[in-house]
Amino acid sequence: MYLELADRMGLHCKYDEGDAQSSNGEWGGHAWNLVKIEGQWRAVDATWAAGNDLSLSAILADLRFEPI
Repeated sequence: MYLELADRMGLHCKYDEGDAQSSNGEWGGHAWNLVKIEGQWRAVDATWAAGNDLSLSAILADLRFEPI
């Protein structure tokens, strides 16, 4: 869904898959979107902790825009 929205907004966006470690230390499959912002590709994780605390402060604290 993020990829579709980004494409419709004219953003350069890609889908990527890999493994991620949860807060309890377990590893599992996960996916990210890569978005080109000011010439740099950045990983955007729109689903990390989905289904947990959905308060605005929790969502904002979990947003990740990591340079890759």
